Amino acid sequence: MKAQELKKQSSVERILSAALEIFADSGFEGARIDEIAARAAVNKAMIYYHIGDKRALYARVLHDVFSDTATRLTQRVARAQTPVKKLKAYIRSMAATFEQHPLLPPILMREFASGGRNFPETVAEDMLRILDTVSSIVKQGHKKKVFIHVHPLVLHLMVVGTMTYIRSTRPVRQRLVDIAEKEVLLPESEDGSAPLADVEKLVLRAIKR
Repeated sequence: MKAQELKKQSSVERILSAALEIFADSGFEGARIDEIAARAAVNKAMIYYHIGDKRALYARVLHDVFSDTATRLTQRVARAQTPVKKLKAYIRSMAATFEQHPLLPPILMREFASGGRNFPETVAEDMLRILDTVSSIVKQGHKKKVFIHVHPLVLHLMVVGTMTYIRSTRPVRQRLVDIAEKEVLLPESEDGSAPLADVEKLVLRAIKR
């Protein structure tokens, strides 16, 4: 790769990283291109040239995360041999996304609170790919009489909702721990990830016959 291409790639990576931080802190409405450019140490014009306006940048940041998740999920589930193993592969794929992108939960929480007002169409398509995979797992498990009948969206919200909520509420729960000294309020690991074994156990107990 030529030096110029490497420089461009480095600049785009810094822009996307900075944008993720700003969107997590301020939401789509509160984010400013000037602030993102300053944090990425690039000229504002570079953002418009390589990516586009704020809406395009928001779409790119989220699409990169969810497209990668959908692809990884499909591959992991395809390798699993049984409905139970496929379900575990799905749960672990979603957990990996939140571990790799700890700033994602506050962005999602803001979007949910706003009714998805700024949700990009490309990201909606990525989410539908993920949901299609969940649906195939549920249908196969039900057909094989391993799982009870359950709507795939309910299952998906159970898993993603738990992981999102655990990460998003950690600062509040930490304050409560400091006040009440109740460590039970911090079941996750220090990096904020959900207790994966507990999530798997509860989901499997809920869905298995």
